[in-house]
Amino acid sequence: MKTCAVENVKKNSEISGGEGSRISVIVPVHNGGAKFKRCLMGIQSARPRPDELIVVADGDAHGSGQMAEGFGIKVISIGPPPMGPAGARNVGAKAAKGDILFFVDADVEIHGDCVGSDLNLTITDRISCALVFALLVTLPLIFISKWGWGVTGFFLVLILFLNRDLYFYFMRLRGIGFLFKSILMHCFYFFYSGLAFMFGKITCKLKE
Repeated sequence: MKTCAVENVKKNSEISGGEGSRISVIVPVHNGGAKFKRCLMGIQSARPRPDELIVVADGDAHGSGQMAEGFGIKVISIGPPPMGPAGARNVGAKAAKGDILFFVDADVEIHGDCVGSDLNLTITDRISCALVFALLVTLPLIFISKWGWGVTGFFLVLILFLNRDLYFYFMRLRGIGFLFKSILMHCFYFFYSGLAFMFGKITCKLKE
C-alpha cells in the first residue's frame, strides 16, 4: 500500500545512477549516534552512488531522523514503540523502488565501492557452491562405503583451499573456535547462494 510519506521518500531520495538495475539502499536506525553519521557519510561518498536512499527511523528518540534529513535524505519515521530491525527493513523495502534492495545497518561504515560492486557470484564462489553441493550429496557415503570419508573429505579440502585467505583471516582474528563456526556458516552461505543462483537462472530462462 502506498502512502504520501512513501511517495515523498521515492521522489526526494532518488540519486542519479548508472545503467542497468536500480539499487535502493535502506538503513534502519534506532537511536544512532556517531557511527550512524559515519554510515550515512560512507553511503553518500560511494561511487557510483545508489539510485535511492531510504532511512527508516525506528522509534527514534535521539535525533537520528533529523540527522539523516540534514544529509538531504528523506526519512520514514515509525513508532514508538520501535518495530525492531526486521520490521524497519520491511517498511523500507515496501517504500523502495529499486530492482535491488541493499540493506545497511546503522552502525556500519561501508567501503566506497561496496554499493556498485558486482553482485554476481565470483568464479571462486561458484566453484565453492558446486563443491558444497557435492559434499552434501556424498555425505551418505560415509555410512555405506569405506570410501565415504575420503570422497567427502576431498570436497571439503577443496573448499578450504579455495577460501584459505578468508579462513586464515578468521583464525587470526578470533581463534580456531571461531574459524570452525565460520566455515560452517560459510558452507551454509554457499548452499543458499547456489540455490538462489540456480533459481535466478531458471526464472530468467522461463521468462525468455
